Amino acid sequence: MTGDVRYSITSTHYNNNDFIKESAGVFANLIDGREEWELVISDAGSNDGSLDYLRELEASHENIRIVMAEGASIGKGRQVAFEHARGDIIISLGDLDATYYDDDRFFDVVEFYESLVTMEGDILMGGPVMIGSKKLIEELGGWNDLQTTERRDLKRRALREGKLRFCDFSIVKAHPSKEKGFFDALDRFYTNARMKLKTGMSAPHLITHWLQYAPGIKPKIGAVIVFPIAWVHNLLAGTERINTFDSDDPYALGFQRAVKRENPDIWLEPTGPLEKYT
Repeated sequence: MTGDVRYSITSTHYNNNDFIKESAGVFANLIDGREEWELVISDAGSNDGSLDYLRELEASHENIRIVMAEGASIGKGRQVAFEHARGDIIISLGDLDATYYDDDRFFDVVEFYESLVTMEGDILMGGPVMIGSKKLIEELGGWNDLQTTERRDLKRRALREGKLRFCDFSIVKAHPSKEKGFFDALDRFYTNARMKLKTGMSAPHLITHWLQYAPGIKPKIGAVIVFPIAWVHNLLAGTERINTFDSDDPYALGFQRAVKRENPDIWLEPTGPLEKYT
């Protein structure tokens, strides 16, 4: 690849063949011919045909790289992609299980971030994508080995250091992979509970918080059952706590809502070109 890379778009991937052309394909099209941009994707060992498509993108674009991280958690996959990124600025996508807008809004978001850094210094901007300098993310410790909540975990560390800003805008057209059945949703809820406990939150605090804020009776009942089981599972498995969060952390659940409530000054309204993407 020729030229100096300034911007690295990074993401994780595993068996998203239904969405891969509307996610990775969109970003491949957006950065085509832009030498200062690259796309780095860590794949956890896909076997549904999506990896073949990613390899085709890699072969036909000098600024796309696929890195294998078989069996990696999402957090580990993010860290692998980050470590292979060559840019000074890291733009971390959610995942490639959604469809993204194929227009200039992505570049408008990065321009907004650049103007923010000019005014406020080196910061991590949270929202539909996370944007920060490679230097800052390294100083914060990067992504921890978590199956879920890995983005919240990094943002909590940035918030503690006074380096977090939030800006809400839309870059995802649709997220159909989230529309799963009951058992898939239950598994996701259970995994989330285990990862929240791993990051330092206490089971009593999670239950109390969930009973207070969860909408409807079923989620409340689910929390009373699932959180203690998840705590016992972590205990029996010898799961090492990371302690990003305090045991009674006000940001334990509903992180963005809590940030807006507790730290309204770091919640930024989109300005300029971003206004039309809110």
